[in-house]
Parts: sequence; C-alpha cells; structure tokens
Amino acid sequence: MAQSLDTLRASLSIDERAEVDAEKARMRAEISALRRLRMARDLTQTQLADVLGMTQGELSRLEARSDIMLSTLRRVIQGMGGKMEIHVLFDDGDDELVLASLEAESEENLGSLRKRVRHKPQKSTAA
Repeated sequence: MAQSLDTLRASLSIDERAEVDAEKARMRAEISALRRLRMARDLTQTQLADVLGMTQGELSRLEARSDIMLSTLRRVIQGMGGKMEIHVLFDDGDDELVLASLEAESEENLGSLRKRVRHKPQKSTAA
C-alpha cells in the first residue's frame, strides 16, 4: 500500500528532512533561474518556444526540470539571443578555465578549448 508524502516525511530523521529540504531549495533555485532569465529578457514562454521550435508546454516542462543538459541550456540561451560561457574557478586560485564555446563536439574543437586555459601568475614569495 502506498504511503502519503506526509507519512513518509514523518518517518525521516531530522537530518534526512534537512537534506530533503536543502535539495528541494536547490532544485527550486535552478528551476527559477531559467525562468527568471527568460523573464529578464522580457520573453513569454510562447515567444521563446516559437524561436526554439517547440510548444509552450514543452518549454514550460523544460523550465521545470531539476537538471538540464548543457547542450539544451546553450540552445535556450541562444534562442534568447545570448551566448553561453562556463567559467571554472578553482579554490587555490591558480587556474581559471573559460569554455567560451560549448560546441566542442570534434577533437579539433576540444583542442581549441584546451588552449583557453589561462594560468594566473604565481604569487611572489620574495619579501
């Protein structure tokens, strides 16, 4: 017999409930990010869906996903007239990787992405 969500939630420990709540908040933030971006561009779902060649309902479901492929996100960003870049920053601050083109589907394109790794100058230890 199926349990209600309330019954299942009540069976979780305090730590497990906190994990569920944190994941739910993270997912909501991700979901709203794509929607907020579209709205900031002053586009309706119908307008953007037309540009992307999909229905408004399909775009609505896309915006509601908790996870999205980078290629799909790139397509949506391009549909809004934008260009997507990914900046990877490392905690040690030594390297920054900028993926300016996410269309790296060939070995040639991957090679050009690898060349875009920029090394920050080492901090001088001289006094």
